[in-house]
Amino acid sequence: MKQNIIILLFLTFFCNCLSNNSIKKPENLINQEKMEAILYDLSIINSIRPSSYKNPNYSDISLDSYIFLKYGVDSLQLVQSESYYSKIPKIYLKIYNNVEKRLKKTKDSLNNLYASIFDKYYGNAVYTDSLNASEWSRIPHFLRTDNFYVYQYATSFAAATALAKNILQGGEEARETFLNLLKAGNSDYPIELLNKAGVDMTTSQPIYDTIETFSSLVDELENILSTFEL
Repeated sequence: MKQNIIILLFLTFFCNCLSNNSIKKPENLINQEKMEAILYDLSIINSIRPSSYKNPNYSDISLDSYIFLKYGVDSLQLVQSESYYSKIPKIYLKIYNNVEKRLKKTKDSLNNLYASIFDKYYGNAVYTDSLNASEWSRIPHFLRTDNFYVYQYATSFAAATALAKNILQGGEEARETFLNLLKAGNSDYPIELLNKAGVDMTTSQPIYDTIETFSSLVDELENILSTFEL
C-alpha cells in the first residue's frame, strides 16, 4: 500500500513537471509582481464601472487604456501572460490570492478612514454601527470618473465665498465684475472666467478664506447658543 502511494505521488509530480515544461512561455511575459498590480487596478476599475456616470463627452475614453499606459503593456501581452499563468495553477492562485489580500487591505484602510472622519464630524450626535464604516462604498459620487463631480461642491463654495467677499468689500466695481462673469456664460473655462472676476482658483487662498468665513460663522452660532439655557 505504501509503495503504491509513493508511486502515485511520483507519477503526479512527474506529470505536473511535464505539463509545466510543455507550456510555452510568451516572449513578452509580464512578471508576477507586475501582473498582480495590473489585476489589482483592473479590479478597481471593474468595480467602478457600474457606478460611473456615463458622460457623452467622455464616451470615447477607455479606462483600460490607462492600465496599458501605466504599466507599459498592451492587451495582447496581458491576455497571453494571463493565459500562461492560468495553466500553472499554483502560480495563478498565488497571484490572485495576493490581489485579494491587497484589495482587502485597501477596503479596510478606506473603512477606517471613513469611520474616523464620520466620528470626527458627527461625534456622539449620530449613532453608528460597524457597517457604517463601509458606507463610502455605496456612494457613487466617490467613484465618478467623468468630471470630479464630488469636488465641485468644495470648489463652488470657495469660489462663491470669494465672489461674495469681493462684492461686499469692492463696491460698484466688484458688482459689475460679477455681472460680467454671469454674462460670460459658457464662453470660457470656469477657472478662467473666475480669474477674470478676481478669484484665482489655482491658489489655496480661496479655500483658506472660505474656512475662515465658516469658522467665524461657527463662532457666531456658539455665542448665540451660549445666551440660551439648555
